[in-house]
Amino acid sequence: MSAIYICVAVSLGEIASRYPVSGGLYYWSHRLSPPKIASLVSYIVGWIAVVGNITVTLSVNFAYVYRFDHARLKLANQSEPHS
Repeated sequence: MSAIYICVAVSLGEIASRYPVSGGLYYWSHRLSPPKIASLVSYIVGWIAVVGNITVTLSVNFAYVYRFDHARLKLANQSEPHS
């Protein structure tokens, strides 16, 4: 499986060195798609990137709250005196 990851990373590195622009995903998808559908592909790739960034941000926040807030509440419940 790691050989596949290395191949993907190397090919993306080659594309990035060939077309070095700030909006890489959108520009690459526009340049490397057939001219007839280039704008549509670029638009779809852009929205997939936006949704992916939002999803990753939310996942990190939920994981942080679950891990650390859950531990804080557990610790607080242990320190309370039981009657």
